[in-house]
Amino acid sequence: MVHLIPRRRHPIALFLLPAFLLAGCGDSTPTTPPELVAELELTGPETMVEGETVQADLVALDEAGNVVTDVVVEWSSSDPEVVEVDPAGLLTAQGTGAALITATVDDLTESFEVEVVENPCATPVGQLAPGDSVTGELTEESCFLEEWFYDSWLLEIDAAVEVRIEVESDDFIPYVLLTDQFLNQLAENEATEPGEPAVLQGTLPAGDLLIWASSSETDQVGGYQLSVTEVNDP
Repeated sequence: MVHLIPRRRHPIALFLLPAFLLAGCGDSTPTTPPELVAELELTGPETMVEGETVQADLVALDEAGNVVTDVVVEWSSSDPEVVEVDPAGLLTAQGTGAALITATVDDLTESFEVEVVENPCATPVGQLAPGDSVTGELTEESCFLEEWFYDSWLLEIDAAVEVRIEVESDDFIPYVLLTDQFLNQLAENEATEPGEPAVLQGTLPAGDLLIWASSSETDQVGGYQLSVTEVNDP
């Protein structure tokens, strides 16, 4: 299961390749006229978290409802300090507020509004490095998202290293999630029975990541142990 926002992680690359119709000298074969865009279908998120990136999706249609692929899209944001949009329609939430995202093809435009909200779990409860072990407590004051309580821990990696991350608890069945600092999910695991740890193991690159300790059941609180152990090659 994935129960940490954001869950919109389906980037769609939009490659805009202009088509050139070249007629050979003396070639009497008629060229095919370019398809005319009659309608735009634009989709994007209604809300974003500060720091989040989301791909907007634009589909151009001709009068018959067929998809026109070779189009040049101009993207714009009414407030780039709230939401910035790049030439491929990738949105980046820069600050709280609302912004209107507009896509233009020829004389046609479509828009949608995005509201950017504060990251509800922006401040980690502590920081860790490989080799550390800590005791934590999920309480009703912990970060609360979509019916689950969370503690986030900043994991600082100086150099690429293989680690084993474990969350154990006598009070609930644990769940552990690994994300980057923009809440992009990297890995997750949950125990299946009481007394079992939730475990993640793999090689992590240098940089800062977030470990999220939570429970498998909604609204569960209690104590837990979180450890990050280096895995030594035999």
